[in-house]
Order: sequence, then C-alpha cells, then structure tokens
Amino acid sequence: SSGIAVTVVDYTDEMVELAKRRLPNCRCQRADLRDLPFDSAFDLVFVVGRVFTHMITDGDLLAAIDSCRRSLKPGGRLLADNYEDTRIQKTHYFNSTIKVADKGSVISRVSTTEFVSSSPFCVTVRASYSGNLHGHDFEFDDVIAHRAFGRTEFARHLSDGRLRVIDQGDNFDETSFYTVALRES
Repeated sequence: SSGIAVTVVDYTDEMVELAKRRLPNCRCQRADLRDLPFDSAFDLVFVVGRVFTHMITDGDLLAAIDSCRRSLKPGGRLLADNYEDTRIQKTHYFNSTIKVADKGSVISRVSTTEFVSSSPFCVTVRASYSGNLHGHDFEFDDVIAHRAFGRTEFARHLSDGRLRVIDQGDNFDETSFYTVALRES
C-alpha cells in the first residue's frame, strides 16, 4: 500500500460511474466544486482539467475557491490549472482543427472562439465534433462559455479566498497555466 487515499469528485453522475469502474480502489462521489462536502479532509486538492473555466461569475469562482479551502487541512495545498486570458484566442487548441486517432477510433474537432467580455474575461467556444468510435460514426456540435484568467488575477482571487499562492507556471499545453496555493490556517 502506498499510504495514499484518493477521492475523486465530479459534477456528473456519468463521470462518477466511470471513475468507479476505472478506479475501484478510490472513493468516488458526485459533488459541485462550489459546495464540496469535505471539512479539513485533504492534504492536496487537484482542480485540474480547467474546471474553474466554468465559474463564469466571481460569486461562483469565490464559492469554489472557498469550498476548496474548506476541504484542505491547514498546511494543505491546492493545485489548479486555468486557461490563460492572453492565450485562449491566440492558440490552435480552440481555433483550428484537431484530429486524434488510435487503433479503433478517429475524432476530429473544428473549433473557434468568440470574445464575450473582458471582466471577467470570457469567450464562447464553438466546436463541431465528428468521427468514428470503434465502428460507430458520430457527429455533434457544442457551444460553451469559458472563463480565462490572468495569473495575477487568479492569485488575487485565491488570496481573497484565504489561500496563498506559492507557485505558478506554464502548463503542459499552449493555452493554460498552473497555480499551487497553500491553506495556512
């Protein structure tokens, strides 16, 4: 045993069920990031996959940050990644065609971004997906608002939520950055 206990949380029942199947030794449950059901429970909270993108209003964002802080033990850390406001419309990730394939599947996404507002910085992402998953053709469209952050802005929101930023840097892709913050008490 590694001595690590993992809890996986998602907003949708479908992803919680998938997590239970793929991670049978982990606790998996449905919860909203803005109201996590944990109190000083974790040494580390990962909010990855740019989940804060969906916190369009400052009220939702601050509720999510407070919820993460409450879930951390004193001295615990939050690791989050976010789309960066200066990059989201300038990269190919959301403004081009992306294709991926493996032995049994081919997926294509054609997407564009449209500027919505600067405070908070929001864009609308329009995407058309098509392809074949293990012999089954599919095609669908998606339109969703995304919030992007400046690094200083996100650090300020974390500070307002009583978390201290201890590191920020470029993420693995061209559109986002990571932040590590500490719950001091």
